Amino acid sequence: MAMKPDDMADAIHTEMGFPGDASDDLKGWAKAIIMELTTNAVVANAPGTITGDAPPTGGPLINGEGKNGLITKLEEANLADNVSSFTGRSPVTAQLIGFSKGIVDHIMAMGRVEFASGNIIGACTNTPPPPPPGLPGMFTGSGSNGEVTSLDGAQMALLVKDNVGYPDVSPELEAMCTAICNYIMDNAEVIYALCSGTAIAGGGPIVGGFAAAGIIL
Repeated sequence: MAMKPDDMADAIHTEMGFPGDASDDLKGWAKAIIMELTTNAVVANAPGTITGDAPPTGGPLINGEGKNGLITKLEEANLADNVSSFTGRSPVTAQLIGFSKGIVDHIMAMGRVEFASGNIIGACTNTPPPPPPGLPGMFTGSGSNGEVTSLDGAQMALLVKDNVGYPDVSPELEAMCTAICNYIMDNAEVIYALCSGTAIAGGGPIVGGFAAAGIIL
C-alpha cells in the first residue's frame, strides 16, 4: 500500500460527482494532505496495545498484532501552506487554515492504527525452566502493513464547517471529506522500526508491548 496524490485526487473527484478528469486544484489538495501525513505524522501504540505470545523457549513472537495506535503531530498551518503552494491559493487565508484544521484534527482525534495478527514481528529472549519458572526476557521487533481506521467523512466535514464558519455542511464538502477518509483508510500503510515489551518466563502473552515513532507511507 502507498498513497499517491493523483489517485487521491481521482477518488475525491469521483466522490464529488464531477465529470471528466480531476482538476489541478484537487491534485494540489491531495498532494498536500499526503505530504502532511507522510512527513509530519507520528504514530504510537501505548503500553499494552502491542500484543502477541512469547514461545516457551524464546524465539520469534507468535501472532504479534497492534490495536488502537494514535496519530499525532499533524499541523494545520503546514497543511494550509502546502495547499496554498500546490494549488496557487495565495496568500494563506484564515478560511484555508480552518479547513486544514478540520482535516488534521479529525485524523488525530478519531483515527486509529491497527496491525493485523502477524504484522508485528520480532524476537523474544525469555527462557524456560530450569530453573523454574525460567527467566523473563524482552520482546524486540518491528511492525509493517499497519492500517489507519475509524475515520468518518461526515464527522470530518462537521469539523471543517465549524472551523471555517460555514453555515452548514454541503453535499460537496461531505463528499470531499468522505473521499479523503476512505482513501487514507484504504491506502495508507503504517510501519514501526521498533516495538518492545516484556517476554515472561516460560512463555505466554508479552507484557506492556508498545511502539513509538511510527510513520505513515
